[in-house]
This record gives sequence, structure tokens and C-alpha cells, in this order.
Amino acid sequence: SQEAFVELMNAKLTELGLSETSHFTNCVGIYEGRNYPSERFWEIAGKEGCEAIVGIDAHDAEALNRPQPIQEAEDIARRYGLSLRETVELRPPV
Repeated sequence: SQEAFVELMNAKLTELGLSETSHFTNCVGIYEGRNYPSERFWEIAGKEGCEAIVGIDAHDAEALNRPQPIQEAEDIARRYGLSLRETVELRPPV
């Protein structure tokens, strides 16, 4: 669930000492404006070898016509050495 994701991510931020500079409120991402991770978050993610998933808000059909957010996300991934995943395995809810 979204609530479980937010709880898990905020716990990880606390564990990494980033809770003062980053905070997740939902799964929306960059343009929500309240949960954009800090530069330090992306730096650590890159150093840890994390992968990034770039997506579009499924509730906003017009997002498909705006390439700028995708390009910005890909630029962030490159800047911090994050590899981009091309596919995501979907599993049924537990």
C-alpha cells in the first residue's frame, strides 16, 4: 500500500540520517513538491548502486505529452550515477 511504502521509506531515511533533509508523503514523486529527496539522498542512492525507475503519473493522461519531467528525472539519475530500470516486475498484492 502507499501508506506502507511511505512508512518504509521514511524509516530508511531515518536509518541513513537523512530525515532532516528528506521526507516521503506519498508515491507521487518530484512534482508533488513536498517529498522531493535532497541532493544527499540521491548521492547516497548512487553510491549504494541503486537503480531508478522513471514513470508517469497514471492519473494524468496529459503527462504523456510532456517530455520535460521524464528528461529531468533521467538527468538526476545520470548526475548521481543511478542506472535506469527499463522494466519492473509487477506482483499481485499480498
